[in-house]
Amino acid sequence: NEDNVKLCERCSVPLKRNDVVTASVNNIDTGEENISEISAKRPLDKTLILISTVAIILIGLGMGMYFFIAHQQDVKADEAYAVQIGTADQDKKSKDYDAAIILYQSAINQKPKDEKAYIGLAEAYIGKNDYEKAVSILSNGYSATQSSNIKSKLDGTNSLLEKQKKEQTETATAKAREETYNTQ
Repeated sequence: NEDNVKLCERCSVPLKRNDVVTASVNNIDTGEENISEISAKRPLDKTLILISTVAIILIGLGMGMYFFIAHQQDVKADEAYAVQIGTADQDKKSKDYDAAIILYQSAINQKPKDEKAYIGLAEAYIGKNDYEKAVSILSNGYSATQSSNIKSKLDGTNSLLEKQKKEQTETATAKAREETYNTQ
């Protein structure tokens, strides 16, 4: 059985059957390649596979870390936004409308598609009896979000604005009549 074992011509290491068959086929095709050249190619193939596998793993880990960090930043931004809205709501409840307005405007800059800040900002302006500004904010908010809540608030605020204008007109008319009456 030892007579059938083929040895490497260079180092006399016994060759596996696959190496012998490959060498025989290559020798038939080219007539130039010998068994030692084939043995030298095999480790290169394994090294290439190993390097490719490690590269793919490293790329996957890098992408995973990127998405993990991006997600963490989004979570932190969402938490900061929620705190900002909560603080603005507290300022509005305590009638510190100017502080609430600053926080709501900042929140709108952070998330221009979120309805909470638009509604809160409009309510702060309503608290200051500035219905025109509230209507303007709600109109912009509705354009940005298409929110039915903003639309409903806009309709109600428009009614309040019309009522305020009517009262202002009636007050101005009554003052004018009184001044005319007093000058006669």
